[in-house]
Amino acid sequence: EYDNTPNITNFIVETTNLGSSDEVLFSIRFEDGDGDLGLGTDSIYFRAPYQKFIETPTDTSLNPCHYNFQAKLFLETGLNSFTFFDPEEELNDVGALSGRFGFLFDEDEKGPIDGLLTYELQLFHSFIDLQPNTRAFFSVVIVDRACNVSNEIFSDTIVLNENNFTLPSLP
Repeated sequence: EYDNTPNITNFIVETTNLGSSDEVLFSIRFEDGDGDLGLGTDSIYFRAPYQKFIETPTDTSLNPCHYNFQAKLFLETGLNSFTFFDPEEELNDVGALSGRFGFLFDEDEKGPIDGLLTYELQLFHSFIDLQPNTRAFFSVVIVDRACNVSNEIFSDTIVLNENNFTLPSLP
């Protein structure tokens, strides 16, 4: 029996340099006690409590229930020194590294589930001024339909915008 708050483990990130972008594939093991992982595409999943922004007279911030896959990117800024890349500050886009995944279990059925969640993200090099062979890591949480936020997990260090080209040797 699992807790109704999602639990995630075994975080693996794979990247493929596509020239002007990196395809980033996240793989995460998950457990959830009531199986309410995933959001549909129906309009109901864009209204409260899943609307994109919390809008009150004093607050217009990103709703933590809108994206059920939430990633943070940390870029190397010095030898083994990493800094959080803030998409809101850098790109004026609070959800640039987050997204939504579909139902992992039938919406109407309840019960414990576990498995492997894969999620793909396209990371454009010019979008974040990503230099060749930049070392980075990600952190991730997932959110269920009851707005329970999982534990946060961190990837190993990876290389983004990897330059695999070798110069020919001179004769």
